[in-house]
Amino acid sequence: MDRRDYLISLSLPMATSVAGCSSILSEDGDSLSDSDGDGVPDKHDYAPRDPDVQSEGDVVGRTTTREFENASEFEFGTESTPTPTSTESVIIDDDEPVATTEPTTARPTTRTTTTRPTESLPTNEISGDTAPIADRTSHFTAYSMQDATIRLVPETIDGTYPDGARLLVVAGAYTDELMAAEGAHGYGLSDAFLPEQTTAQTVPLSYERVPDASFYLKAFLVPGDATMETLELDDAAYLCETNRLRLSNGRLTAEEPLPSVADFETTGFARSSGEGCYLLEFTGQSGGRNWNATLVAYKSTYVQASGAVRSRDRAEYVRIAQQSGLADTLAAILAEEAEVNGYTTQQEQVHFVIDFVQDLPYVPDDVSTGYDDYTKSVTETLVEGGGDCEDTAIMMAAVLQAETFNYDCILIQPPQHMAVGVYGNDLPGTYWEYDGRRYYYLETTGNGWGVGELPPEYEGEDAYLYDV
Repeated sequence: MDRRDYLISLSLPMATSVAGCSSILSEDGDSLSDSDGDGVPDKHDYAPRDPDVQSEGDVVGRTTTREFENASEFEFGTESTPTPTSTESVIIDDDEPVATTEPTTARPTTRTTTTRPTESLPTNEISGDTAPIADRTSHFTAYSMQDATIRLVPETIDGTYPDGARLLVVAGAYTDELMAAEGAHGYGLSDAFLPEQTTAQTVPLSYERVPDASFYLKAFLVPGDATMETLELDDAAYLCETNRLRLSNGRLTAEEPLPSVADFETTGFARSSGEGCYLLEFTGQSGGRNWNATLVAYKSTYVQASGAVRSRDRAEYVRIAQQSGLADTLAAILAEEAEVNGYTTQQEQVHFVIDFVQDLPYVPDDVSTGYDDYTKSVTETLVEGGGDCEDTAIMMAAVLQAETFNYDCILIQPPQHMAVGVYGNDLPGTYWEYDGRRYYYLETTGNGWGVGELPPEYEGEDAYLYDV
């Protein structure tokens, strides 16, 4: 299948806190958990984080209180007067906290709200930025707080649905960590349809709570007989997402999460910004033939990768790519791209991967990031269209060790450089021994280097070896 998607983020933090959506499980699959301790398992609890609510009838006419830190941006309900019996802790003369009944001016405004129908939310509609990705991958074409329309590209959809499918749309915090912690704001489930015969579906949305920070919509394909009460995490296939959204001045607005990562083109690489994702196009040569490869990377995952804490342990970046499933996914897609370009044997596809990485533009850290030493994740190297020696070495090792190719690799660090070592026996060329095995040097910067070929400047040099 000519899929041409790079599903960078495979974790699906669909929330267990959405009313009516409480049976969608977290990744541990604990269907018997009882988050609010009311004796009703989350799977059957209408509001699994509220002990006073077990069914929809429990919320009819009921009011709830919540905090709005950014109430000036989007206001619902009426302001309530703080009661003099409310209690908070203050510090007096660096001594132990003592209770006081006086509210402080720094305390967020408390508002009394009710669960609001979708119709009370902003009604403006946003058109998705679809031009770069129109025929490449499924995507949101238009959305509002009331509904969302997704265009399906059937040939890019993994899996089959002989009995039909439904679209699940989840609204939640813009980072996976916050979405997993806070749960979803709202959701929608379409009627059943046949994906191979459908080009577009509109999904009505409803909200349990108003988003008070950045959020986005994520779409999943689920079996046609799935309901909110029976849906399991493993049933959902990730499909697409929107740009980052926000409620501002009574309107729904969309924004680029990192405006600096705009459309860009250079020799061998082009990046186009589309709705919720980047279209990445790579060109090069392998085996004397020209090739091109197209990948799709989600903006939200790039934002999380670029904001992650940096580590000087380069091997850790390889392990993270492997543990997250990113390395396996990228390896499978590169093998598929190789086949599309006429490289059908595994040996040809391995050479294609080597050429793909070596053809990435070399960009020093101080040019691409402004830092003297900045190690990129595989996601960053792809989206930014290149990196320096440790960035491409990390990508090469992660992909070659993935299940698709299943090579044993290490990282080799000569003075002021980094490359990959590939395990082999009786191969020509330069190798280092590690743990009783021979690892042959593989350069990842510059074109045309084969396994065992050592650049002259590193001949006779010692090197640090890192197990990945």
